[in-house]
Amino acid sequence: MRELRAWLTLFRHGLLLWRSGQLRTRLETFGVYFPALPYSAPWWRMSPRPTGLLLSRARTYAHWLVEMEDLQRHGSIRMGR
Repeated sequence: MRELRAWLTLFRHGLLLWRSGQLRTRLETFGVYFPALPYSAPWWRMSPRPTGLLLSRARTYAHWLVEMEDLQRHGSIRMGR
């Protein structure tokens, strides 16, 4: 159940980035379209190494997104109480 929530959160986050027009910029910042100039490479021509690294980190990023959403909803838990 936790894995499914993480992947759904990642999917929602991706849709949010896409709708707001930030997805391409985030991918370029990560280096997925390197060595092309910004917005010059077609969306489907991604560099294999950075794309593979991004995909290998997707699960960890998805779980981090879930933690950030929980903090946003419920606030932080104080230690020692």
